[in-house]
Amino acid sequence: MAARVLRSLLRAKGSYRLPSVPRALPVVVNNAHRLSVTPSNFARSSQHDSAQLQRCSLEGNNFCVTWSDGEQSKYHSMWLRHNCQCPECWDSSSNLKRAAADVLQGNPVISTAPALSDSDNPVVNIHWVYGEGGHTHKGFINLKWLKENSYSRSSIKKLQQKTCLPVTDLVPKVDYSEVNEGENGLWKWLKNLNQFGVCLLTGVPKVPGEIGKIAELAGGLQRTHYGTVLDVISSGERIDLVSSTTALPLHMDMCHLEAPPGLQILHCIRNDVEGGRSSLLDVFPVINELRTKFPQHFTTLTEVPATFSRFKTPDQSENPISFSHRKPHIMLDKNGEVIGVNWNNGISGPLLAPEEDVERYYEAICCLEKMLSDPKFQLSHQLKAGEAITLNNRRFMHGRSLVKLSGGVRHMQTAYVTSDDLNSKVRVLASKCDPYYEVKAAFDGFWF
Repeated sequence: MAARVLRSLLRAKGSYRLPSVPRALPVVVNNAHRLSVTPSNFARSSQHDSAQLQRCSLEGNNFCVTWSDGEQSKYHSMWLRHNCQCPECWDSSSNLKRAAADVLQGNPVISTAPALSDSDNPVVNIHWVYGEGGHTHKGFINLKWLKENSYSRSSIKKLQQKTCLPVTDLVPKVDYSEVNEGENGLWKWLKNLNQFGVCLLTGVPKVPGEIGKIAELAGGLQRTHYGTVLDVISSGERIDLVSSTTALPLHMDMCHLEAPPGLQILHCIRNDVEGGRSSLLDVFPVINELRTKFPQHFTTLTEVPATFSRFKTPDQSENPISFSHRKPHIMLDKNGEVIGVNWNNGISGPLLAPEEDVERYYEAICCLEKMLSDPKFQLSHQLKAGEAITLNNRRFMHGRSLVKLSGGVRHMQTAYVTSDDLNSKVRVLASKCDPYYEVKAAFDGFWF
């Protein structure tokens, strides 16, 4: 009945306030066909009770919807055709599109008003007609999936929201035993990471190699030119800067890579020295203040590419390396939103920029460096044996104070997880453990 009323009213170019639609279940699409998982099922983690139509209309090439939560979405006919979920277009066994992109050729438009199926988990049935040759296609899209993948400005804005820790607050903590008990404990840890960008694990066994198990829980160990696990043992010998007792300024790891690691884990196995206190800084509020107070420097750091390089010669290593990557310190999407930051002075290579950009570049990085040194932005923690600090390496900077051995040992191990593996794990667990949670963008270059 609802489908017939909707169809007749939309044909009249009107709109209709639909009766309440039952909450969508995960997989049903209509009486004839079922999908085991709808396309991009974990693209947004929340399963909305608000996936209920209040009113809808067909306006030109757009299917316009007002949802029960008041949000308004507009879906273009080409977008809908590209995401058709009928068996001809979508393979449920592999969760891949069957149809090639050429189904978009010929300007498919919606010929008749979309009709809502009568089921507990309704779909929108759509009939497209192509302008050339009169070809047609009848398909459908799950209503809940439409809501979850709305590309309205308000929907995208929710993904961009980040929760910043006030400097007076303690770093969020989760006991490692909870993480190992099951998915709910694991989600508690990963949710903190997704929300705040940092989380401290306590009660971690003080044994080398345990860090690998932590990384596997978060998506899997990432192999880098260091291998999979790096030992950082501070000693009086000058082996390299990281393993020395020298203080390390705030930085992000591996900016010399095209895609730096997403998650960094630093596990403390032994620490009976003086100093070596970890400093942490959420870059997001710093960049926001830079943009507000010093817009000219902000603009410079989005326009002039810095050089990040890391190399070891055959004389220095059995496995020589030579990495170099040029990119701005601050990365924006097309809307001017900050989507990534790159900062590591230790691996900054020679600036390769037009002569007229050199002076303004150095003025800008001096300004940002001064802001990064402001205690109001910094968190601090003395890692104890059996603790592991886990942080979003694309959002948080870290450093350490001077280490004074005094006969003691500071033994840390470091490992990484890629942003892709971490984000996949977050979305999957959110859908299971916290279906109303809006997964946040990870500040890793994700475009909006």
